[in-house]
Amino acid sequence: MNQELLNYIRQDLEKGKSKEQIWEELKRAGWQEEKLKRAFQNLGLMEMDVLPGIGDLLERIFQVYKDRFWTLVGIMLPPFLLGWIGYGIWWFLSLVGVITKMSLEDTGGLILFLFLILFGLIFFVVLIIAGLWSQIALLCAIKEREQDIGIKEAFRMGWHKIISYYWVSILSTLLVLGAFLLFFVPGIILAIWFSLALYILIAEDKKGMNALSRSKQLVSGKWWTVFGGSY
Repeated sequence: MNQELLNYIRQDLEKGKSKEQIWEELKRAGWQEEKLKRAFQNLGLMEMDVLPGIGDLLERIFQVYKDRFWTLVGIMLPPFLLGWIGYGIWWFLSLVGVITKMSLEDTGGLILFLFLILFGLIFFVVLIIAGLWSQIALLCAIKEREQDIGIKEAFRMGWHKIISYYWVSILSTLLVLGAFLLFFVPGIILAIWFSLALYILIAEDKKGMNALSRSKQLVSGKWWTVFGGSY
């Protein structure tokens, strides 16, 4: 990716120029359309018509992690810490019961046992939501990398997409499972077709079946490439 071109586009955007104006000016200056498309897609100014190649994709991923490393780490850290804290509390209370030789026949032992079950169930749900929220915030931070948003803003943006994210997950899971019930191969085909749906929800704000259709559109013609990258 040509960093000079990216910087030029950013500067023109800051000056208030529209992306259409910038595109036409760069074309008149002699830039190839393919290079312009890559730059505009990299900056989130244009939807992808096809998936990038493996080499180009790895280059983009490396650049994102290089530029936003600590922000991405900060987003992934809360669910990890929350998991260890909850796990520690659960084991501490269990250890208290063992040390004090509580029994289910005792009122105190029964209360502790029921509390541990309830705590475990509630914490499991909270951890799932936190993990999901963190995943969405991570994708939001990557999408808005040019705006240099922080951890708090990424989580704020992600919170409003949790229901849509969950709904796309349910739709794709039901369709893929239904295909697997018919036959193994159709299930694999649909799983690869819909593998980008959650990313499209965040990157292009397409929800429900629109996200699934868009994922299929992007994967078409690159099925084996996506399959190889998935496995």
